[in-house]
Amino acid sequence: MQIDLNISLLITLGGILASVTSAFAIVKTKVAALEEEIASYKKTVIQLKEELQHYREDERVRIAVIESNQEAHARELDEIKTDIKATRKDVQEIKEAVLTLKKGEL
Repeated sequence: MQIDLNISLLITLGGILASVTSAFAIVKTKVAALEEEIASYKKTVIQLKEELQHYREDERVRIAVIESNQEAHARELDEIKTDIKATRKDVQEIKEAVLTLKKGEL
């Protein structure tokens, strides 16, 4: 009777050990798959960070060019305003000269 109990206990323990071993194998496989997936995500994040850095650098260059163009356009606008003032002054002087000539003819 004790031998039957020992054999039954050994069979039960063997079944439990087999179940634990197969569960461990499944968990190990899932963990390995998750580690690969995490590594893939890390690689993607690194690539995205690099792309973002390049994008930021490109945008800094574009902003610098725009600012430079803005400064050049502001200088050009100031020059145009100065030219317009000078032209208005010249027109006024011509107008006054014409009026003076007309007065002299009358």
